[in-house]
Amino acid sequence: MASQNGNGNDAGPGGPATSPTDQGGEAGATIDRGDAGASETPDANATCATGQSTAVRYPVYVDILLDGSRSMDGHGGPTANQPCDLTADTDTDAADCFLSGGREADPSAPTRDILVCHKEANSDTAGMAANNCPGFVGLTGKKWLAARGAIDAYVDDLSTNPNPKLGVGLFLFSSTDVKAPTQWDVPIAMVDPAHAGAIKARIAPGTWPAGGTPMKATIEGQAQLLRSFTAQSPLEGAGTRVLLLMTDGVPNGSSTKQDVIDVVTAAKNGSPSILTYVVGLGDTNADEDTVYDEKFLSALAAAGGAAPQGCNPAWDGQNPSGVSCHLQVTPGTKASAQIRTEIESAIDSMSQTVQSCDFALAQTAAIDPTHVNVVLKTGQGQETQIAPDPATGWTFDNDANPTKVVLHGAACDAVHADPATTVQVVVGCKTGDPIR
Repeated sequence: MASQNGNGNDAGPGGPATSPTDQGGEAGATIDRGDAGASETPDANATCATGQSTAVRYPVYVDILLDGSRSMDGHGGPTANQPCDLTADTDTDAADCFLSGGREADPSAPTRDILVCHKEANSDTAGMAANNCPGFVGLTGKKWLAARGAIDAYVDDLSTNPNPKLGVGLFLFSSTDVKAPTQWDVPIAMVDPAHAGAIKARIAPGTWPAGGTPMKATIEGQAQLLRSFTAQSPLEGAGTRVLLLMTDGVPNGSSTKQDVIDVVTAAKNGSPSILTYVVGLGDTNADEDTVYDEKFLSALAAAGGAAPQGCNPAWDGQNPSGVSCHLQVTPGTKASAQIRTEIESAIDSMSQTVQSCDFALAQTAAIDPTHVNVVLKTGQGQETQIAPDPATGWTFDNDANPTKVVLHGAACDAVHADPATTVQVVVGCKTGDPIR
């Protein structure tokens, strides 16, 4: 994964990037303000601005929603043509329940035995010794190995330099240890070594993928908790709220795909707003009704408000057009190590997207949003005035009562490319007028 050392020298998927764990000084922001009575020093270069104060990078709270359904363990059934069920009263060989090439040796559980070559309890071969099928002992689904490893690496990385501007929690839906989605699983907190340990323990061997994919109930319950979340020191308050959904399936139970999209849309439109970022772990040629539907996940990410500008909500992996709105990880014949690397890149991308270009306005008086301009200043001193533009420039979080400036597209990329770049928000000059 990209380094999370907080010094602004991280390298994400697209090149040098500002780390999600930076603590406010790496791509710092200043606000040149025209507030009456402000005590800050005026900016001599901007005749219409009368003062200067400092903006800080906005805190972010990330709730990772990890799919723990049985398909993450390489399970391929039951289906009409493969009616296996590990809990059913049947003589079906349990090994038939797992996809060919879907499982690998588990370095953290080399003796794991889930009786995959044994007959069910009512069979005359029940209790067959594990050593009669050694090829099935110690195996785990490669998608689970990859996701578990990527999350472990992410929180370990964060814990080396705990950042009070970034809180992370985790909810594992399904699995052999099911928790209610209306309660915290691992609550959001600053990631120090103890908190990293709690997240890692939740998905450590002993807890395994099992069950279905209750996506709607999970998102709905966790969104309610995230909306009412209050940061506890040392984690800073008033942060951006993010759900990171990592799934290899489609919703099941009584909910439809549209139900899930509606829940994510409601989360985005609520107050405070909750963004949803989606990582899809599945083969794009799979059955879209029962196994994996990348078009649904792209539409879900678009509804979540954290998708790339200009992405295609109807992106189809078999006939791709444009860029997907979710981040697609296709397991195929890849080994778990390669899948893990792609998931790590997805998590890094999420962190940069939702955090690195939000700057809180340090206000001592009300700001007139019609008299605001934004200037980027590189580490070499070169200044560029940025136009207000939701695609390639900047916007407020709230036009009527702004509390932060958000950079988009090329403007955000410029901050990524040069960690020494500062963001100056000049108040007092009519928006769009040259200020230098």
